Amino acid sequence: MQIAGQVHTFDYKFESWISSIEKKLPPNVHVSQLAEIVANESKSMLDEFNNLMKSGMVNKEDFPTNIFVNFFAVGYENDFVRLYEIDYLIDWEAKKITGPVSKLWTPGDAVWGKFVPPGITTTGEVLKGSGKLYDEAEGLDPVGIHKLVEDREPLTILEAIDAVRVLMKIEAEYVPQAVGPPYVLVTIPPQGKAAVTVLAD
Repeated sequence: MQIAGQVHTFDYKFESWISSIEKKLPPNVHVSQLAEIVANESKSMLDEFNNLMKSGMVNKEDFPTNIFVNFFAVGYENDFVRLYEIDYLIDWEAKKITGPVSKLWTPGDAVWGKFVPPGITTTGEVLKGSGKLYDEAEGLDPVGIHKLVEDREPLTILEAIDAVRVLMKIEAEYVPQAVGPPYVLVTIPPQGKAAVTVLAD
């Protein structure tokens, strides 16, 4: 990558980065603490993010929203599920990346259960329950997608995994510049240890 006349390489691999954070975590860390640690640790990449912006590698046509990159920390705390979203935002006028901006989503929020990360556009269309993308998704997974859209009956963990696989497959088809395999899926049951599944397609 050419930046200001110098060759600049930014090697970012999420798996390696998150593993380095995991080694620093205190025992029995709460999800709120994890979210704060992720936000603080990710600040070290802000200069690199802005180098990408200055180099002209960040273009509006590649980003459906002003989200440059976002992280999610999910878990149970005090017997309640918590989802923290940590965003880095694109300021197109100033031509720079800003952040981190953190938000807590809880079951009391109106969008909980149908939470769609910003920038993930086709999933939002599927969850409307009608149209071409919904028909495509339901054709691939009639049970899970129907339950997800109707929001009347809870999905089993296996049904949720199948539904997410379908949603990611459609995202990759229509927004390949933003979404693609392999997908790392983390499931957090009410009791028991979280599980990580890598979906190849």
